[in-house]
Amino acid sequence: MKLVRAIDKTTGSKGFVVGEEKKYGVNWVVFECFETGRKSLCLKQNMEEIKPYRPSNGMEGEYFLSVFCHKCLVGKESENGCNILIKTMVFCEKDKEYPFDWVVSDGNPECKSFKPVA
Repeated sequence: MKLVRAIDKTTGSKGFVVGEEKKYGVNWVVFECFETGRKSLCLKQNMEEIKPYRPSNGMEGEYFLSVFCHKCLVGKESENGCNILIKTMVFCEKDKEYPFDWVVSDGNPECKSFKPVA
C-alpha cells in the first residue's frame, strides 16, 4: 500500500496512513502518528489526506517564494528564519521530515504556516 500523508480531523495529529482494515462493518485505517510514532486504528471518514507541494522547477519555486515566503512573518519572527524551505530541499515528500506546511489545496499550492506581513 502507498503511504498517504494525513491529518486525523478529530485530534489534529499528523502522520501516515499505513494500512486499512474493515471491522464490524466499519472502514478503519491504520494511522502512524508523527509526534508519538504510535500506530492506531482511526475511522477512515475522520482522516484528511494531505498532498505535499514541491515546486517542479526553479521558476515555480521562485514564484511560490514570492507569493508566500517573502511576505511571511514566520521567518522574520525567528532568529534562525523559517526552516520549512530548507526541509523541502533536504527531504523527499515521502519522508516524515518533509513539512506538512507546503500542500496542494484545491489544485493550488499554499503554505499552511503563512502569516502575512501587515
